[in-house]
This record gives sequence, structure tokens and C-alpha cells, in this order.
Amino acid sequence: MYSQKVRVVLDILYQEIRVYHENNKDAFKIFNYPDSEKILNSNIQQFSITCCTTFTIALNGSRDNNWMFNQISDKFGLVKDLEIISRANSNVRPIFASWPQNVDIPNSAWFTLEYLFACTCTTIKLDKSHLGNKDLNDILKNWKAGGFPSLERLKVYSHNIKNNGTTILGMNLMELNGMIIQTNDESKNATINTGFRYGCIEMCVTPFD
Repeated sequence: MYSQKVRVVLDILYQEIRVYHENNKDAFKIFNYPDSEKILNSNIQQFSITCCTTFTIALNGSRDNNWMFNQISDKFGLVKDLEIISRANSNVRPIFASWPQNVDIPNSAWFTLEYLFACTCTTIKLDKSHLGNKDLNDILKNWKAGGFPSLERLKVYSHNIKNNGTTILGMNLMELNGMIIQTNDESKNATINTGFRYGCIEMCVTPFD
């Protein structure tokens, strides 16, 4: 079991809590107003909370950073909006013990199909994803079979979404654009949009009355 001693500092002036590891070199912050650029260019592991509903986390792939994420992830069910920020190609492998209502991951290369199938969020937005046509075919088939029961909106940006001969539900991206699909039990339908430029797909779900 991984454990460590920490020192907690409550800073009233800057309205933040700083938690230092035993060596005083590594730390993470919990604060009110995140600065994404500062987060990604700092050695401090930062976890920000805004209005108790929006939670922004910066992941750097370090052992301590992943450990702290895993310690708090069982409370994500209390969070409305979660944003996860990470550098490209970082060794990010977080464990989700629960999920927020909505998740937004600007750099989602690490968010694999396995993560997505386990996700119970209402809204999922993935930017700079590595998911491709075959993955999206599996996602939509899973949804049609009753998967993603809470999902209302899924949006994925990926350079791997393209007309390369690999179809999605038997259609190319142009044919898929504007298509309305239905779950096998006919309880929901969803509109698929691929936009004017490939590299993006969006699914908006509407339950039947």
C-alpha cells in the first residue's frame, strides 16, 4: 500500500490550500480560480474547485500525482463538471472510482476505449483524442445495445476520424452526418453530426416520450 506524510498549509490571503509532501519539494494545490497555463507549466500538482461544482485537475503522470487523483476520484460523483488537463504524451493512467456528471478532457490521447466504456457521464467531450473510425463504430454499437445509459452528448475530436475506408455503422462520414440512429429497444434515438470538416463526431441523444 502506498502511503506518505504530508504538511497542510491554509493560505487565507491567496484563498488556497497547499499540501506538501514530506520532502517539501513536491506539492499540490486546491484553489478557487484555475489558470490552465500556470497549471501545465508548474511542478505543483494542482486540483482546483470552483463554486463546488466545477473541478479542474492537472495530471502530469507522476506517481504522486496519480496517487492523489486516485484518492479523490471516489468523490467525483458529487461533481457536476470535471475538466482534466494534461500534457501531450504524459504517462497519465488515472483510476476513476466514480464519475462526474460532465467531463471535458482537452488532451485526451490517454483516454482509451476502455475508459470510455466505463464512463457513466451525461456529457463527454474529448479533444485531441486518438480514437478512430473503428473505435467509434464500437461505441455506437455499444450504445445501440443499451450501453452508456446516462449519455446525452458525446463529442470527440481526433485526427483518426476520417474517410479511410473504415466505415462507422456501415457508413462513411459524409453518409453518417445528420443520421438519426436508434437503440435496439427503441427507447432512445441519437443524431450524429460529423461537421463540415472531418476529424470530429458528435452524438446527441434524445429519449422517446
